[in-house]
Order: sequence, then structure tokens, then C-alpha cells
Amino acid sequence: MTAVIEVVRGMSHPDELIEDLGRTFARVSSVTRGASNYELDVTSEYSPTAREVLAYLRDGEFMVLRLGMERVLVEDSPTLAPFDERLWSKNRRKNRDTLSDLLEEFQMQRLASLSIMQNLAPSDWLREMTQLEISVVDLLWWVEHWAALDREYIVQLHRLIPR
Repeated sequence: MTAVIEVVRGMSHPDELIEDLGRTFARVSSVTRGASNYELDVTSEYSPTAREVLAYLRDGEFMVLRLGMERVLVEDSPTLAPFDERLWSKNRRKNRDTLSDLLEEFQMQRLASLSIMQNLAPSDWLREMTQLEISVVDLLWWVEHWAALDREYIVQLHRLIPR
């Protein structure tokens, strides 16, 4: 599920990032509106299913992205462990994977993340963490990466649920 994304450093202001992240739910809802179970579960050797992308959006929000943000806000230069997507995919709870559950739970998680971001001080955006798969990054980079992941997952959903 790892997306190949490019983060252009410093090209976004925090307010723009918050706005962009705030639009993701509507974009995802639009792409998936009326999708059948067949469309959500079409498999490919090279791609996750649309249902898996939605589950990763939901779970990645609180297990990876918001957790990293919260840790950097309360710890001095935390080191984040890599997220094992294969293990997550194998062991995740699939009983919460109806389209409505996935969307509802993603929206709830995203609203919690946005609430934190909207209350950050300018100095908070400069706090640093070590992401073992990448390097030392600050919170602004982390949120730029977050927004880029959202865009990549929306592209994947468009490809998986063509309309």
C-alpha cells in the first residue's frame, strides 16, 4: 500500500494544508458514492482493493499520521517506528469494512486530526521527529507528506472505481 509520492518541501502553508486535508473526506466520499461491493473488492496483482485503500486511510490516520503528530508535539525529537503495512493488512479487523463504516470512521478520525492542527502554534510546525524510513523531518514536512498521501490514495480510488 506504500504510495510513491513527492513532497515538495515548503511549498505549503499550514493553513493550506489544513484546508486540503479537510477536503479529503468529501473527495473520497464522491469517488466511492454508490460503489458496489464488487467494485470495492476488485483485486489486482499490483494494487490493493478500494476497500483496502479506504481501510488504510482510516487506520493510517490514527495509527501512523496523527500518532506521529501527537508524539512530536509532546516529546522532544521522538523516533517513530516504521509501520508494517503487510502485517497490518494481514491482521486488521475486517468486520468494520462496510463502505459506510469506513467512511464514517475515517471522517471521525480526520476531524480529530484537523482539530489538533487548527490549534498549533507556529513553532509547533518546526518541531522535529525521526522517521526511520525517511530521516529527521519537522511537523510541517509530516503534514505535507500526509496531504500528498491523501492525493495519492484518491488517485488510486479513481483508478479502482472508474466512473
